[in-house]
Amino acid sequence: MYDTDRQRLRALIQEFHSGMLVTHTPEGTMRARPMAIAKLEENDDIFFATSIESGKIGDIEHDHQVTLTLQAPAAWVSVSGPARIVEDRAKIVAYWNERMKVWFPDGKDDPNLCLLQLRPIQAEFWNTQGSKGLRYMFEAAKAYVTGTTPEIVPGQHGEVGA
Repeated sequence: MYDTDRQRLRALIQEFHSGMLVTHTPEGTMRARPMAIAKLEENDDIFFATSIESGKIGDIEHDHQVTLTLQAPAAWVSVSGPARIVEDRAKIVAYWNERMKVWFPDGKDDPNLCLLQLRPIQAEFWNTQGSKGLRYMFEAAKAYVTGTTPEIVPGQHGEVGA
C-alpha cells in the first residue's frame, strides 16, 4: 500500500486529530501541551492554532526546536523540528475550522489567533494496528515462548529524516 516509510508516516499522522507539543522553556525545562492539528500540508509541515498570548509562544521564541508526540492504542508517532509562529491572516482563515471556536469565540478574525508551524526534520513511528498488530502479537508470543525478542514486522516501525 505504501512504498516508503515517509508515506506510512504521513498516513499515520492523518489519523490523529491532536497530540502533545513539547517545547523548551526559557528556564531550561521541557513542557508538553495538548494541541489540535489544524492542517498537515503536502510538504509534511504540521500546523496548530494557538493564541499569540500563549506561554508556548514565548517558549518557541526562546528555542524553536519542538517535538510532537501522537499516541493511539496501537500507534505512536514522534515528530521533531523547528517551529515558527505564523500570523498570515490568509493562512489562518484557510486553516480555520469550527472546532477552534471553543478557544477562539470571535472566530477566525480573533486578533489573538495565530498558527504554529512545525517543519518535521526527524520522525519515528510504531504501528501495530490491523494485520500488523496480529502479526506483532504472534511474534511477541513466539518471542515469549522461545526467550527471544519479537521480529519487527515490515511497516511496523520506521524512521524518517529530512
